Amino acid sequence: MTTTSTWRLQRDKRPTGDHYWTLIRGSRSERTSVSLGRMPESDARRCLETAVELDERVRGTAREDVLVRYAAIHREGFRELLMDPDREELLDALGAVSEDPGRWSLRRYLDEVFWPERKGTVAESTQKKEKLVWNQLLESPLAPRRIKSLDALSFERYLDSLRRRRLSGRTQALHRATYKALLDFAFRRGHVEKAWNTITPELCVGWVRHCGYAAQST
Repeated sequence: MTTTSTWRLQRDKRPTGDHYWTLIRGSRSERTSVSLGRMPESDARRCLETAVELDERVRGTAREDVLVRYAAIHREGFRELLMDPDREELLDALGAVSEDPGRWSLRRYLDEVFWPERKGTVAESTQKKEKLVWNQLLESPLAPRRIKSLDALSFERYLDSLRRRRLSGRTQALHRATYKALLDFAFRRGHVEKAWNTITPELCVGWVRHCGYAAQST
């Protein structure tokens, strides 16, 4: 997916009150954002300048949008790459990026793409709750499934296992929200191509009724 929009810098605030920097490119369905974490404004602007420069140098070539793909796959090392003064070496490294994260397993996608960014944008208390949920999800049959093959029905089958364990409606809602956050993220990044790969509460309720489950109160 190619766009002519360039990168811009945004200063965001965590629920804890800490500030961090985010690089943003494009808008709406073509929007890509990369958390730079906490750093001096001078370093954040240096990252921005590098990203813009690289975009301009590869525009119209076979490597156009390669920086976006690299950012989506290697979040942890993205900031360090942007601060590397050797632009040619960086371009060579980016030229090797050709993987499709949508074909990765849920486990790999969580570890290498989603969680590195997620933990930089939510409060520590939220991270702890979500990590407990992911520990359970990664023990389920969903873990080896490709991101592109996940949908509402896949999750409802997992949710049924929680019901059989008599977990509360509140706990089920937490699992639903955690799972939905990852798939919404994947949809925004273009790693899944169809909107129905994301989970909505209405769709989940529809599957519950279809499968004959009674609504549970929280």
